[in-house]
Amino acid sequence: MVQLDRNETPVAAAVKDETQAWSEVIRLDNVSKTYSGSSRPAVDNISFGLKSGELLALLGPSGCGKTTTLRLIAGFERPDRGQIQVKGQPVAAAGLSWWQPPEKRQLGVVFQDYALFPHLTVSQNIVFGLRRVSRQAAKERLAELLKVTGLTDFSHKYPHQLSGGQQQRVALARAMAPRPMALLLDEAFNSLDTTIRSAMHQEVRSILKAEGISAILVTHDQAEAFELADRMAVLNSGRIEQIGTPQGVFRQPANHFVAQFVGRANFLPARLEQGRVESELGRLSGQINLNADAVEAGDFDLLLRPHEIELFPASNETGPVATVASRIYAGAESLYSVQLSSTGQILEAASSKDFSIGQKVNLAAKPDVINLYPREAKGLAG
Repeated sequence: MVQLDRNETPVAAAVKDETQAWSEVIRLDNVSKTYSGSSRPAVDNISFGLKSGELLALLGPSGCGKTTTLRLIAGFERPDRGQIQVKGQPVAAAGLSWWQPPEKRQLGVVFQDYALFPHLTVSQNIVFGLRRVSRQAAKERLAELLKVTGLTDFSHKYPHQLSGGQQQRVALARAMAPRPMALLLDEAFNSLDTTIRSAMHQEVRSILKAEGISAILVTHDQAEAFELADRMAVLNSGRIEQIGTPQGVFRQPANHFVAQFVGRANFLPARLEQGRVESELGRLSGQINLNADAVEAGDFDLLLRPHEIELFPASNETGPVATVASRIYAGAESLYSVQLSSTGQILEAASSKDFSIGQKVNLAAKPDVINLYPREAKGLAG
């Protein structure tokens, strides 16, 4: 974080050290925002950075603060505390009342409704933000963007003549036209049909990577974050619960909330002692991820994803027994709810095998990582 002298402007302080190398396009340090009339911060002391060329997803439920965070970065809101930097230069520093308006931040924004001009063609929409460059430069940039977004054959059409996916590409091209420092996408896929959404995720990722543009994506859709992002930050009640790669967050979630939000989660009582983990599904061995400070033994919650629980037709052999309570067919696999005979607890298990409702089954736990959590703070917060 840049240290400011009393008589020094934030921009001057940011460039004072000419040897400083800025590897982050955007940086937030201890940023908070509380809206008037609310007793609870919408954004509560969050810090993170967006690396050059990176796609970062802000993931969380409604009301968690992700859209407010994006609006603070864009300049549509002012922070109550903390500092925001773009390419190492502060654009908002609450303690010094320093704030740079949105049009000065060199950031592109793609809104949920795309906000295309209905009376302008695809080409006219894209070049709208290029009024300060020469006609020839604008023409060349337009040709580049039409090609990279696959819109060359639609350049003379109007927004109402396009599909939802095509409209999204126009909005993306318009935001990229001035070569912004970074793009900010606010639930940009919400209006698309489910059938084309996944394809658009990959298409947009390829476009951004081809242009070398850094981006922050706000979403409540875990699949969207997994498919698009290099890293993801999971927010809850205005705070960042965990930030990391999609694989890392899914495999080793930091707490109960993250585990439940980024996928289906079972929590089973377990006991850790002398490096061994015992639960109703037997003794487990493997890599242990202990989400507790300075604790080597005790009672914990064991995280098991549905794909980590195997089901077998019940036999005379000893082992955990459960009864199939329900089944949801999901193509290659079915999602079963099974009730443990020993405790009555309901678990979710994924299997390609066919089991009938009421059938007795044996269970085996085969977690990728043995994730253990303190036996408290369960549940999905809002």
